[in-house]
Amino acid sequence: MLVPASSAVAAPHNPTGEFAQFNDCPLSRPSLDACLYAVTNSGSLTIGKKTTPIVNPVVLQGGIEWEPDIFGKLEVFGAEDGNTLVKTPQPVPGGLAGITAPAWWPKFLRDLYEELITTNGLTGVDATMELAAPATSIELNPANQLLGKGTALKLPVKIKLDNAFLGNNCYIGSNAHPIVLELTTGTTRRRRRMNRSRVLRATPRKTPMGPW
Repeated sequence: MLVPASSAVAAPHNPTGEFAQFNDCPLSRPSLDACLYAVTNSGSLTIGKKTTPIVNPVVLQGGIEWEPDIFGKLEVFGAEDGNTLVKTPQPVPGGLAGITAPAWWPKFLRDLYEELITTNGLTGVDATMELAAPATSIELNPANQLLGKGTALKLPVKIKLDNAFLGNNCYIGSNAHPIVLELTTGTTRRRRRMNRSRVLRATPRKTPMGPW
């Protein structure tokens, strides 16, 4: 969601009411044109052969300045408190062992198995997406978003994996070698219909893997 910065400024510097979600918009930038607040409530992220569903909302927020050509790329600036891509843990199916319940099991048994695996501090693994570069490295193209062609949003990220055995510095990707996500609208290259949802596609790169 985008809102003109002037509308948010019309409220107090810390917006409230209908503009409360733009509370972290960098309104201190006098040249700011718009505030950005985007929430991903569902979907999944696939890296290699591992797919992790998005079950907890992921928020991307900050501010935007228009380039001379409004249909070209926009310049993105980080959230005022630094939480441009809010760190939201997502439980990894199968946990540390990566073993998921067989598809032929009844759904209630599969759900119970996953709950036991993911809520167990020893076997459960959480994956948290973090920005791997300054917010100004985010690329946003409104024309591609409207036309449903090309990349609408390019996001350099790294994935932090949390588990009692993995320590505090286990990542897939890094600041030096990020995972570049390209978000678009429409169908994938395989022509599979996505019901107007956005597709997450990671740019193929040689990305150092953590110990997990």
